[in-house]
Amino acid sequence: MSQARFHVAIAGAGIAGLTLALLLQQNSIPCTVYELRASTASPDGGALMLAPNALRILDQIGLLARIQHLGFNFETIFFKDAAGQTTSEFLMGSTARYGYQAMRIHRHIVVTELRKLAAERGIPVHFEKQISGVVEETPAGVTFQFVDGSTGRATLLVGADGIHSKLRDYVCPGREYAPVYSGQLALSLVTHQQQEDPRRSLPAIFHGRTGALLMLPQSFDGSEVVVGTQLRYPEQDRSGWSALAEDGARLFELWQQGVGEWQSLHPLELERDPAISIWPYYALPNIPSWVSQGKGVVLVGDAAHAIAPTAGQGACQAVEDACTLAVLVASLSSRRVEAMMGKALEFWEKARGERIEKVKTLTLQLGNNRLPQEEREKLPAGHYWNAGEQPDLFWLYGVNVGDEFSRLWMDREATRQ
Repeated sequence: MSQARFHVAIAGAGIAGLTLALLLQQNSIPCTVYELRASTASPDGGALMLAPNALRILDQIGLLARIQHLGFNFETIFFKDAAGQTTSEFLMGSTARYGYQAMRIHRHIVVTELRKLAAERGIPVHFEKQISGVVEETPAGVTFQFVDGSTGRATLLVGADGIHSKLRDYVCPGREYAPVYSGQLALSLVTHQQQEDPRRSLPAIFHGRTGALLMLPQSFDGSEVVVGTQLRYPEQDRSGWSALAEDGARLFELWQQGVGEWQSLHPLELERDPAISIWPYYALPNIPSWVSQGKGVVLVGDAAHAIAPTAGQGACQAVEDACTLAVLVASLSSRRVEAMMGKALEFWEKARGERIEKVKTLTLQLGNNRLPQEEREKLPAGHYWNAGEQPDLFWLYGVNVGDEFSRLWMDREATRQ
């Protein structure tokens, strides 16, 4: 197969899909993106954390310069006790150590700017075009079908279509691979406050008897702050979650229950009827493969390994997936694509899977730190974050993941020759 015929189709115009498309284009690899939503539909709401491992890649595609002044740039997350005293710190970004600070930013800003970049660089993005399934896989490529009945064809089909991925149903059919509710419901609202230097005390996570309270700035000047907590709540179906999201009185009742002891210690200036958002935490069980049996379909981001947000690595790992997959595809010899694709994707999946497991361990530890004190104290050692003994996280934040994967792949190829 000639390089000119090599083409990648991407399901999903979110952070993972668009980052992958931009990286492929930088390597002169044609690609097309398909998105189920309309171009006028607003991207998902809420905000996200971008750590140095993701910002390094986003800088490579030219995005960082466009969003740098649209989010809150910081280095340290402060852990505080119920009295508001700092007990320890978590270094999430560092220009000196990792080359980049960390950032909290509205998700819609990131997606919107990625879409603008794709348009400026002539990458085809087709909206209201949802891939519904795979028709055929052969060594020469994959044929897939859209909801409207039309079909498409590509050398490689990438499922970047989120935690409720249609393509995951093809790669790993079965209810046992569906998203699993964690039992935890996050509640948050946005406040506005002016501080002389918010980076001296925020973002912060307050740990107390009843759980944790988060205060996370998400505007460049730090004046817009999301305040969040979490509590145990029974799982709902889609209509149930929707009904709860619209029940202002019930949400305020849950909010007061969640903030508990913080009400008197850290009184918040709330609007009369504050807009409270909910986020039920879902994650994926470990699925047997991110790559289809015919090696023509591969999953990335939340479609492959949705991670709880407590370590701020969900979007970051999706960006890493995109980067390493682009490195792999670009490295394949034009004369050996058909012969190498399967083994190459297996190698990529193994390397990425090992790193994801390390990230999941960190996520579990940080997530358990938000539990009520009595629950946290019952956990065995290693299951919660010991903030006083922060290990070296250079493996996560400081490594250029694209270069590291390229080196591993080249070493693998060298041993085979």
